[in-house]
Amino acid sequence: YAADEIDYTARLTESVLARLHFEVRLPAGGQVPAVDEVDLEAQLARATRSWDDDLADALADSLGEEAGLPAVRLWRDAFPESFKETVPARVAVEHIAELGRLGHGGIAVAMTPSGSVRRFTIYRQGSPITLSSVLPMLHDLGIEVIDERAYAIGFDGREQRATGAGPLCPGRHEQHVEEAALGRLRH
Repeated sequence: YAADEIDYTARLTESVLARLHFEVRLPAGGQVPAVDEVDLEAQLARATRSWDDDLADALADSLGEEAGLPAVRLWRDAFPESFKETVPARVAVEHIAELGRLGHGGIAVAMTPSGSVRRFTIYRQGSPITLSSVLPMLHDLGIEVIDERAYAIGFDGREQRATGAGPLCPGRHEQHVEEAALGRLRH
């Protein structure tokens, strides 16, 4: 719009709805561009969705409506805000599947795409695994750790963790890395 000034007014009541009014002032002689109202409405709908809304949709897509709703109730409060800020809800569904397969004291690993790199994730139920114990093992497997993100994920008193490392794996087949890492972590 190339606006000179934008003002807005927010109106809140006891209702669950809010009204937001924008005034866009164009420079003298400025023209209001054509607006695709359907596209604008879709953009606004996406902007007002929460991560939890996206998780509900992703679980329904993955599990179906009937199984998705109980899964949403179970998992919606399990993820910390730091997880929600860095992991898209559709990827969280993959984490939920891995964590759901873990038994007491269980451990699993996975290599997953994340942009231009692949992330190595360790899933564990129970106490955390220290990074200092994992780094030498990952180095021996040819994994260079760029960063590490550890998340405590849980509900109903169950303590579960997903720890992701951004690796580069030159010359290693992913399944070999997963199997070797899981074998070492179990011992």
